[in-house]
Amino acid sequence: EALGSIEAMEQWLWQLLDKMEVQQCSLVGHSQGGLVALEAAANQPDRVRSLSLLGTAAAIPVNEQLLGLAETNRPAAVDAMLSWGFGEAYQFGRSHIPGQAPLGIGHQIMCDNPLHTDLLACQHYVNGEQAAQKITAPVQLILAQRDRMTPAKAGRALAALLSNVVVLTELEKMGHMLPIEAPEQCLAELKQFIAGLE
Repeated sequence: EALGSIEAMEQWLWQLLDKMEVQQCSLVGHSQGGLVALEAAANQPDRVRSLSLLGTAAAIPVNEQLLGLAETNRPAAVDAMLSWGFGEAYQFGRSHIPGQAPLGIGHQIMCDNPLHTDLLACQHYVNGEQAAQKITAPVQLILAQRDRMTPAKAGRALAALLSNVVVLTELEKMGHMLPIEAPEQCLAELKQFIAGLE
């Protein structure tokens, strides 16, 4: 059964890391995963070496019509999210990686996950601002200038709540699905930040 709240997902994450005997880690989260990482870093600060947040915000409100579609007409909800989630160039199948189909990857990810449950978890999460103010680890934010789901201005507002932002990067021409749209650039930014802390 899918976990129904950001808080439950955060607890599951720490249970997994306990099972793997991971004492300290660098957390990376995109969108909803960013909310989970934010909550995790706030609740167990001694275990978080660094925090990287991609295309996220302190709160991710969800359109009521999209919530309804996700419950009653999942294919239509997936199509709507793909339309809103990717930057304009990617609507035509563009990819920086030869042979990669960004829309196809996004479609597979959303179809293989409990979309309605995840959207509700985002809708109901209200602890982001309080969590952000408790973060002690160095923080990196990677935002997308054409993100229509978690706009860059919401990411900048989150950055203003965090006391230890080391890097704030805004990728041009990218939409909400920036890890799929710009995988090499995101990976390079993550590597540079995390390795630079050593």
